[in-house]
Amino acid sequence: MLRTDDSGRSWVKLSTGRTAEKYMDVYFTTNDLGFVVGHNSGCIWRTKDAGETWERHTEDVPKEMRSVYFIDSLVGFATGYPTSGGGTIMKTTDGGDSWVWFQTGLNDDYYDIKFFDEQNGIAVGGDASARIAYIRRTTDGGKNWSLVHNKDLDFQSRSICYKSKNEIEVVGRDAGQEGTKVMQSTNGGYTWSYETVPHASIMFSVQQAGAEKLLTFG
Repeated sequence: MLRTDDSGRSWVKLSTGRTAEKYMDVYFTTNDLGFVVGHNSGCIWRTKDAGETWERHTEDVPKEMRSVYFIDSLVGFATGYPTSGGGTIMKTTDGGDSWVWFQTGLNDDYYDIKFFDEQNGIAVGGDASARIAYIRRTTDGGKNWSLVHNKDLDFQSRSICYKSKNEIEVVGRDAGQEGTKVMQSTNGGYTWSYETVPHASIMFSVQQAGAEKLLTFG
């Protein structure tokens, strides 16, 4: 885990104190308050001092977590590998002091979760063994999730970017062509279209860079 204090010109190494961790995602709500999720530990890490020290939340947390996202300093979500009852989406409303979790009822392996506001969000992932990609949508703060896409057997959805409440982009691996596929919704996630980026590397993350630009990483 690395931190920069000078816009990326130099980096310092941070540690939670556990060397066996494989960190998958990080999100900071302020300069000091941040969260990290990853593999191996079955916990969500929280820092209140910009990463100098970390505390662990372990109750009911799956062993392998993929993504963490906060709407504000209090309300946040995290996703992980399936539990015995289905894919896991966790929610906090007190800045990470406590977490509750929902099961979707399906064997989803969630890679990313993003919310436009406290009620409207998207989670992406899939069942890797069956080669089925899922995009799920909630309009009630994560209590219920509707399946809005699972038609493309060769697409593995990995990352979400909200351009606006209605405009949403999802990138992932095109397993059929070993490249990147970009999915787009213009109605808040109800329906989706896609295009394949030919001869591209497999992309795992997408971020907005200005009004008309998106950056993908992989």
